Amino acid sequence: MIVPNSRKRHLIWISVSTTRKLWIAFLANRYPYLKFARTNNIRSLVDTSRNPGVFHVLLQIEGSCDIHAIKAKFIDQVLSRRDQYGRLCFGRLKFPLISCWGQYAFVKKTKDFNIDNHIILAPTLHRGRPLTEANLQDYVSEFISKYMPPEIPPWQIFCIPIAPGGRDGSGVAAECDSVAPYYYLLYRVHHLLLEEQTRLKISDLLLVDVKQGAVETVGSLSECNSIFANMMRGPVYLPKMWRDLNASISNKWNEFVYNHDPLESPDIEKKQIKGIQQLLSMLLIGVVVIVSDFVRGYSKVSANPLIKIDYLKSLIDREIQRRNLTLGTIWNAIMSSLDPINVVKEWIFLLWKIGATITLMVPWYIYREVEAMRIYMLIGKIKRNTVAGFLLEYVPVLYGGLGECFTGIKLLYTAPRLVAEELFERRSDNTEHYLQNVSLCGRKVVSWSEKIRMDELKLVEQGTGRKAGYSNHPPNETEILLAILSKSLQALCYEGDGKIPRMMHLSGRCMLEDYLLGTTNYCTGNSGFISLNLPIESLDQRTLLRSIRTSIAQIRQKQIILNFLTIAQLKHDFLTNALPVVVMKLLMNYLSRRFAVTMTEVIENPNVTERRNLLGHTIKDIIYFRPPQSNTSVSITVQRFNGEVRFACMADSQIGPKHLALTAGFRKHLQNIQDL
Repeated sequence: MIVPNSRKRHLIWISVSTTRKLWIAFLANRYPYLKFARTNNIRSLVDTSRNPGVFHVLLQIEGSCDIHAIKAKFIDQVLSRRDQYGRLCFGRLKFPLISCWGQYAFVKKTKDFNIDNHIILAPTLHRGRPLTEANLQDYVSEFISKYMPPEIPPWQIFCIPIAPGGRDGSGVAAECDSVAPYYYLLYRVHHLLLEEQTRLKISDLLLVDVKQGAVETVGSLSECNSIFANMMRGPVYLPKMWRDLNASISNKWNEFVYNHDPLESPDIEKKQIKGIQQLLSMLLIGVVVIVSDFVRGYSKVSANPLIKIDYLKSLIDREIQRRNLTLGTIWNAIMSSLDPINVVKEWIFLLWKIGATITLMVPWYIYREVEAMRIYMLIGKIKRNTVAGFLLEYVPVLYGGLGECFTGIKLLYTAPRLVAEELFERRSDNTEHYLQNVSLCGRKVVSWSEKIRMDELKLVEQGTGRKAGYSNHPPNETEILLAILSKSLQALCYEGDGKIPRMMHLSGRCMLEDYLLGTTNYCTGNSGFISLNLPIESLDQRTLLRSIRTSIAQIRQKQIILNFLTIAQLKHDFLTNALPVVVMKLLMNYLSRRFAVTMTEVIENPNVTERRNLLGHTIKDIIYFRPPQSNTSVSITVQRFNGEVRFACMADSQIGPKHLALTAGFRKHLQNIQDL
């Protein structure tokens, strides 16, 4: 029963993928002046003209705002950059984006491109008042709430100079030193520009100097402390078995090559092949060399199949000449093996070897095994070159590897039920909330909280652990931030319709600052999604922290496969290539309403203390806004940068100005947790 279902899934995947490729090929032939987008991810699926997937990044730069220098540097470093063949690297930054028969396409024209439409000096007045930190959030929201002009390529950069001596919304002096001039850069970038040009990074658009501190990157998400990463403890025994097996095979192969390949060993006659055994050994070595060289050079050869065949033929001819594998040599090797004198010699050598092994070597092997056991029992040291040592070392590894295999099989067996429970099961009647019932318009507004030093957060963590009675495992940074988020969402629901749900379903993920700033790639810099059941109803702080810890424990236990599937989708478009568009849209409409709030955690690199752009100006702060799409109404970013943390919110404009409740009480909620 399993096999037919598996075949059916494979046929569906092949049919959907092939149909989509044929449709795009037909459109490309029908409209040669358009470059159709090949990206087939979820964001492209739910993207509409009313609710486009436009990423926003706000940079705070220390220095004087010189728009002419910014334009010149952007043209030189991005728009005019060429590859090794002299072609423009990022040509689509000059192409407008349109929709044609349900598919996004870039209009291949550059004559109307004008840099002044994209890098814009923002007015220094907002509603008749000088622009300061006090009215910056309202000013930025006004820019973001407006759609980009459809006739230009979908990216813009606003240069926002700040009047000196400004104050933020709470009356605190501006966060950047008022003595030094500073300005803001607001970036608006459609997601397809980054996805269709794999070499284009966000750091290219931000003009980040990636060479500064590039060698001090965080390796991967596995090195970070986040509930959205490291969902499953990685296998220990299986990688060890794989490494040792590879090392053993490699050593045996090198020994075999040394003993049988005349080109590698000085002890073998290079001009004569003696016997069928050496002939077969050389043929095996030659085949392995040809296959490995062909695999390495396959991508470097032209895509023409005939050229690839010629390349393979040249490798075969090379090995024949190097090893002198002529018909005469092969015939002589066969006849040498069939010579009666050589046959008698081989039998005599074989009988002598058997006798010597039985009479001399077997007692020696037994002594070695006994000695190995004695050493192990006395000092616990394993001699690997004995059978006893091999068993003592690898039987526990084999047992652990089998346990990891059974754990993986159990996860796969229970995966459908666990995924269905997390995504579709109705846990409680009191989970409907205000954000699920807002009639969305697609325009966006933003807000962000004040910054809090990570050192201050750690002090709250330590003090909360002592007061709450956590003896072994006090609340960590993640639990405290989730508690603050819970209180912020509670305040938003109270201002929305006054109804406070028992819990709220959130989808969450994390990303590395190194990916955002261009020093690592997409695969290692982004995690998969998880479903977080965040308690919202009025609870005392101690109960709230314990409920969050329980929710995180359930995530670690039940959402491994869900996280794995979303990683497969993010990196390989697994689901969108396997399911028809109509099915995926219906599924995303339902899930985006269930998970009306998304959370993204940006993890800073603690090894880099200062970032600069290509103009030599210091990047004092960065805020990343991830656009909510489909029925998702609020996207929250937990932004860590330069030893500080803050909340940033992007919401549908129908929620504004109530969305300010998500960020206005950041420090107040932290203080309440500290005072429990």
